Amino acid sequence: MIVGSAPGFPHGIIDPIEELGELAVSYGICLHVDLCLGGFVLPFARKLGYPIPPFDFTVQGVTSISADVHKYGLAPKGTSIVLYRNHDIRKVTTLY
Repeated sequence: MIVGSAPGFPHGIIDPIEELGELAVSYGICLHVDLCLGGFVLPFARKLGYPIPPFDFTVQGVTSISADVHKYGLAPKGTSIVLYRNHDIRKVTTLY
């Protein structure tokens, strides 16, 4: 399994998710993207014209994504969600 952040909380740097996706596919392993606050901010930043690289299920190799809904999702502190590309995570090599 590989884990990337989009963005990493302390510095706001987006990991190279596309490159990590290629690596995950080449080894037949999972790639998880921790969107933290980015899950709520990045789509709107892209709509405003900022050069936001792909970070979600549009990237081949991304098998799961998490977002912290306790930030701008206004949920109780410590609450997060996890989304999966596929119902059966064991089908990593057959996703593409």
